[in-house]
Amino acid sequence: MEKAMGNLSADRLRDQLRSLRRGSGVDVSKIQDCPAVLAAFVTTNPAYALEALRRHVDLLAAGARGQALQNTYGWGEFSDPRTEARRERFARSVGRQPVTIYGWENDAIDELVLRLMNLIEPMPDLSSAVFGALVEDRRLTKLVISQVFVNRRTDEAEARDAATHYNGSPDESIPCLLFQMPHDWRPSNLNFDIAFRGPEPESVSLMKASSLWGFVTLQAKTMTLERRDTDDSWIHYERLQVPFRDDMPVDGDVFGFYWTWGRSDDSGLQPSTTDGE
Repeated sequence: MEKAMGNLSADRLRDQLRSLRRGSGVDVSKIQDCPAVLAAFVTTNPAYALEALRRHVDLLAAGARGQALQNTYGWGEFSDPRTEARRERFARSVGRQPVTIYGWENDAIDELVLRLMNLIEPMPDLSSAVFGALVEDRRLTKLVISQVFVNRRTDEAEARDAATHYNGSPDESIPCLLFQMPHDWRPSNLNFDIAFRGPEPESVSLMKASSLWGFVTLQAKTMTLERRDTDDSWIHYERLQVPFRDDMPVDGDVFGFYWTWGRSDDSGLQPSTTDGE
């Protein structure tokens, strides 16, 4: 059944937004052949509608489904004149099947229709959960957990709910740090960053489990962190994860940094303690 606002039909708008995926990408000529899209932006100028549509899709691209739509419209990382080729390359980049990505595109289009029809509330501020740690001379010195909100209209960022913990032990730390997602956080994405100064680790990983028991029973998922050199004398290992809808953080999720030292650096390790501040 069609839902309509004035002369604009949600079903017709959805069909035309889906048709824009065909070929090399969205351009002015394709927009010109989509009267429902023009009506959604209250214009007869296809160039204006194209720019407005791109801004709306860019907002959706904070999530994986929006990124899939951005890609299939020809505005993503993978350029190819064939829709299926763009979809397949994006699917490989996120470890999914093309049929799954096709479903994500449809989900994003459904959300876009609702927003253009003014049937749901405006998008809230984008939030990021930030987990950072410092390891200096083999000793874990600092852990920071915060939630950063970015106003989508002004791009201004504000850190809230920040908590910093310092290690009060002078002993060498065990090469593992666990921390839990606060129960009331619902971040749009997660940002993990652990920095080392002194001996460089051989490898650094991020682990995730639904509970501490998942770590004890070796059921935690493991992801390798990417190295990034900076000018501040620290060596950073980080991962920016934009969670998929079926893999969003839930209450009580436990994460962990795990690193290994080279064999020549092996030595006895003593557990560390943290003092909140």
